[in-house]
Amino acid sequence: MAIKDRVILHCDANNFFASVSAKLHPEYKGKPIAVCGDPEKRHGIVLAKSQEAKKYGVATGDVIWEAKLKCPDLLIVKAEYDKYIEYSNMLFEIYSRFTDQVECFGMDECWLDVTHSRIFGDGETIANTLRETIKKELGITISAGVSFNKVFAKLASDMKKPDATTIISKENYKEIIYDLPVSDMIMIGRRTTKHLAQMNIHTIGDLAYTNREIMRTHFGVNGVMYVDWANGLDTDPVKLCDKQGQVKQISNSITTYRDLTTKEEKLSVIRALCELISSRLVHLNAVTSGIYLGLKFDDFEYYGKQLNIPTTCASRSLFDGAKAILDKAPMQAVRLISLGTTKLTRSEPIQLSMFGNDLSKDIELSKSIDKIKQKYGYSSIQPASTLANLDLCESIKDTDYKPFKN
Repeated sequence: MAIKDRVILHCDANNFFASVSAKLHPEYKGKPIAVCGDPEKRHGIVLAKSQEAKKYGVATGDVIWEAKLKCPDLLIVKAEYDKYIEYSNMLFEIYSRFTDQVECFGMDECWLDVTHSRIFGDGETIANTLRETIKKELGITISAGVSFNKVFAKLASDMKKPDATTIISKENYKEIIYDLPVSDMIMIGRRTTKHLAQMNIHTIGDLAYTNREIMRTHFGVNGVMYVDWANGLDTDPVKLCDKQGQVKQISNSITTYRDLTTKEEKLSVIRALCELISSRLVHLNAVTSGIYLGLKFDDFEYYGKQLNIPTTCASRSLFDGAKAILDKAPMQAVRLISLGTTKLTRSEPIQLSMFGNDLSKDIELSKSIDKIKQKYGYSSIQPASTLANLDLCESIKDTDYKPFKN
């Protein structure tokens, strides 16, 4: 079947963390609640809010005191990540009843390609069936978008909340989305939105009619991609996904208790993240050839870049790639650092030289370090370069390490 005939769903669990917490604790039902992080670790912001809290203007990202000003009766709820993961897995299982093409986009969002699932009805029927099934079995709600590509399906799911189905078709997409702000489209963040505004591009319709070569000049290949997406030309497939077995990427982040002002401090935290990710790669018996570094500055602006690196699972190689990205980043105080790996493959199929090579040494060294950490704890062996700023890496505890025994 041609790509133009695809039927794509994007399913987004409404107020996921708050909805699961309310389901687990009946005393929260019908009350304004906010799931928040730990204020002592500078995580004291609203991670999710109930529909009742949303009516008061409480928003994700609000600081706790700010949210309480908006809603004095707001109940502050501690995050229960193990339960959220459990419900995320149950959502995935329900989606998998309708198609084997389910691609996770975070814990609470998934794309589904139901092109070949006609036995269950058309896209709208499947979306409505999913909404009712999830409401009945899990006690939470989702909003679903139905379209002919992933970008528009996500746009559709965002348009009506909670518990709704929205359809964007080839016949109506210009009428429905062209007046929406360009920032509503996936992958267009604040910096890109500001840049586009300087070019007098404010809506998705403006973007759709922008010359591709002009966009290429300003944004490179991403600029051409944005124009294609606005014109409904997204051909990215929904990937076959085994949630338990096929890990596509690994990432970790740290919000430090104070801003990092020097390059040395930033590198210490990056080194600690590389150690953690290296251990996770070993447990998955995987190697990576791509690394991503994200920085949230003290003014809450975000900077992120990706880089191809030689295939590895060793922390020192990950660190070299991350450092190369940091070298080109703005020299500004940082409050959060995130590190991720992409292009994961299993380590067994890689052909190793009979005389040994860097990759085989990396794997063996990483496994040896991992065995020490397994026996004596994550902090038992660390690079000397992190010791001077060990207090900045305190978010990485032994408890962060244990779940990776998969």
